[in-house]
Amino acid sequence: MDRNRMWRVSMAALPCCALISALAVAQPPAIGPVIKVPVPAIQKEISVGPPSAAAQLTPIFKGGSLLPIDLPTALQLANASNPIVAMARVRVEQAYQRQVQADVLWLPSLVGGTTYLRHDGLTQNQAGTMLFSNRWSFGVGGGAVLRGDSSDALFAPLIARRLTDAQAAQAQAVANNIGLDAAFAYFDLLDAHARLVIQAASLADAEEMLRVAEVAEKAGAGKTPADAPRAQTEVRLRRAERQRLEAHAADVSARLVQLLVLDPTVDLVPADAAVLQLTLMPVNGRLEELIDLGLQNRPEVREGRFLADAAQTRYRQAQWDPLLPKFEMGYTGNHFVGGIHDEAQQAAGRGDGVASIYWELRNLGAGNIAKVRERRAFLDESTYNVLEIQARVGAEITSAAKNVLAWERSLNESREAVVSAEETWRRLKASQFGMTGRDRRYDPLEPLIALQQLDAARLRYLENIIGYNKSQFRLFQALGNPLLGAAVPGNPR
Repeated sequence: MDRNRMWRVSMAALPCCALISALAVAQPPAIGPVIKVPVPAIQKEISVGPPSAAAQLTPIFKGGSLLPIDLPTALQLANASNPIVAMARVRVEQAYQRQVQADVLWLPSLVGGTTYLRHDGLTQNQAGTMLFSNRWSFGVGGGAVLRGDSSDALFAPLIARRLTDAQAAQAQAVANNIGLDAAFAYFDLLDAHARLVIQAASLADAEEMLRVAEVAEKAGAGKTPADAPRAQTEVRLRRAERQRLEAHAADVSARLVQLLVLDPTVDLVPADAAVLQLTLMPVNGRLEELIDLGLQNRPEVREGRFLADAAQTRYRQAQWDPLLPKFEMGYTGNHFVGGIHDEAQQAAGRGDGVASIYWELRNLGAGNIAKVRERRAFLDESTYNVLEIQARVGAEITSAAKNVLAWERSLNESREAVVSAEETWRRLKASQFGMTGRDRRYDPLEPLIALQQLDAARLRYLENIIGYNKSQFRLFQALGNPLLGAAVPGNPR
């Protein structure tokens, strides 16, 4: 029967091929040093049964709808719609605008407005004489004023650039993680619906076994009176299992809908008719080379290094702070009018300029020393943070690479197990489950064991393919490659 050839090689899942081609040319955004990773596109397409399990499903709630989706579409929607990715990119824009503010600290500020002064009563002149006066003045004008700290003007732009770079690297890391979550959620959805297809095939086999058991019972060819009830139990268990699998598919769909920010009432179903064995990163080199590549490519490592650079610059600023002056300078001009009591006596133009420069030793120098030591402690913390990130990245790459090899090695065995189990079932069916030959007796245990072995072999093979694909995507992401393939906005310099 066709379902007994359900694991044949198929060409039914072309959208995933397009995904592999897209990932093969994807590169991290140009933020800091980036190493391009050559990614060969290798794929094996393995059919899991009928073109799609979606045709057999209906929405659980009335008014719901089924929406087919493939892996490239899921990744594109995650890139375009996921609010966590969007927030990370907005934070890059915030950091860049802070950098722009730091770059213009040397520019003066323009001021303008009016001033009104009124005095009634006792006052004192420059000679110290006390006198009564009722006077007022009014001025309107403006000018340019520049005040600040030369250490900020020198070091703040450098610090802001590193923080912008760090934020851009963090945004890329967030996008990579969301992309991996979306890919895993899609694989879980594909796995859930492939299990439904396998369950349908196993249910059909169990019903065939029940039919033969009932025929044998009527013909008096059964071994025991329990043969037909035993087959009936297997059929009922298979039917009940479908409800559990459909509930699991609904859970997985809801998770993917959340990641893609779709209508919560939609039930997602895979558009692919086959589960593909996808190889994005063949593990055929030394593990040390993969780790070195990941340490150069991973945005988390770049972020840590940019933050360490910013801490280093802050430390240098604290060291130079007592030697660099503070300053204030400016010139304002206005139209000035004034007089005694309520009478205006004279009106004319007026200009005022000021320029000052000074050095500050905070708290007799004790404050400066404490600040230098505080900045040094922050620098040490950021250095240790880089070491922790590098250790974590190395562990992630090692784990992912070993998982790829482990799943890859089990694929052939699980594939052959399916072939053997299908052949066993085929031979049993050809003999009418033991009702041919000299004795023509129906043996109920043989078909039951064969059915359960075939179902287990198909599920294990599916588990291996899904596990292999997840480990491939995990390794691809662990090496710093962007799954979403979208450039992160950053410093346009």
